[in-house]
Amino acid sequence: MTQFATIILGLFFGLSLVLAPFFFRRVWLNPLVIFFSVWFLNFIVYEMDRFIHLYYLNLSSKTEFLFVLSFLGFFLGSMSVALWKALPKKSKPNSALPGIEYSYLSFLEKVTISLFVLVLISVLGKYLLLALSYGNPLTHLGEIRVASVSGAFIYPKILQFFSVFRYVLILNLGVLLVFSRQKKKYITLTVVAVILSIFTDVAVAGRGGILNTFLFLVGVLIAGYLARGIKLKAKHYFGILFSILLLFSLFGSIVYFRHHDTDFFKKFAISTYVYFTGTIPATESFTIHPWTSPLPGYNTFNGLYQGADKAASLFGLSFLSPKDYQTFYASVTYLGPTFNSAGHLTYYYSDFGELSVLIFPYLLGLWSAWLFFLAYDRPRILAIQFCGISTAFIIFTLRGTMTAGASIWFTIIIILLQYLFFRWGIAFMKSGSPVSNNN
Repeated sequence: MTQFATIILGLFFGLSLVLAPFFFRRVWLNPLVIFFSVWFLNFIVYEMDRFIHLYYLNLSSKTEFLFVLSFLGFFLGSMSVALWKALPKKSKPNSALPGIEYSYLSFLEKVTISLFVLVLISVLGKYLLLALSYGNPLTHLGEIRVASVSGAFIYPKILQFFSVFRYVLILNLGVLLVFSRQKKKYITLTVVAVILSIFTDVAVAGRGGILNTFLFLVGVLIAGYLARGIKLKAKHYFGILFSILLLFSLFGSIVYFRHHDTDFFKKFAISTYVYFTGTIPATESFTIHPWTSPLPGYNTFNGLYQGADKAASLFGLSFLSPKDYQTFYASVTYLGPTFNSAGHLTYYYSDFGELSVLIFPYLLGLWSAWLFFLAYDRPRILAIQFCGISTAFIIFTLRGTMTAGASIWFTIIIILLQYLFFRWGIAFMKSGSPVSNNN
């Protein structure tokens, strides 16, 4: 078992709490605290394996060093921005900072309702097909999982495409929840949207999309409250805690119905523990046997490569072979299940070597801290949504990097496009034409 990495991590966590009042506007849920709190908690829970003995693969000195290197990288990246922000700046006379574009909210509401309908159509379509093929899905989750992973049961592409909009839907609803006066309406829509996202994952007996939905929602709500200058109270922290417990319950339930175990609580406890801590010993396995990288940065930017390849395949073109789509697995626990995910440093290390384990976390810290201050100092809706995305990126480092998924790239593109359409519409209404009259 590890001790060195946990001790260093604890020091970074304590330091992040000390620095928060001085460099992060007295906001405790800043990128530095979020990153080190989730990682410190994960390592502390992982250390419990000293007593329960679920893992047989321990961290080597090299892997501990790589973990510490990634912690140092994120710390330096975040503090680079914080120190730059702390420097005295020359203020321009009569320079008012931009605020929230409340005129954007009505446009955002229309887009959100449209996305809600598309996601609803996707869920209804998938469950109609499930009912026709399997009857009651809950009694056949194990079969559905095997069929989905092997490709024996595939949903129509249009339904798969619609389901990807669920993350944009959540990010939009998070903004509307914070800034719209119609609170009850958007609370209801958000609850239903989360349920639809859960059903989307259950349709393939998966769990990853539920985790992403939770991360995006929590991230954008934190960013929204930050932009409005609302300090989080005890009820907000209890809400986050309740959401985490609900998330664990959902994960345990999905695993239970996959295997139909008789002891639900035992399966729930063990599967949840292994799901969230197993990526630590899996990182050790993948440090010994790094993933192959057929193209530069293939694992780190896997979603971008595979998304481009699938788009090219629509025109009869392809630059990836079937072998490039393979998934790597690590066996780390006596319970039997193998891992196809690991900590984010595995992706960087496999693609670029040891130095990248310092560089990429540094860039993540730089990016997330910059978005944090942007949402705080110049609160614009686009900045708030990207700040929410960066928060999700930070927490997801426990299980890899979001850049490895195609859905995150799609989500970012749609978030940008909807904002550009809004800005284009404003310019059109002001000038009477999308083209300048000076031409």
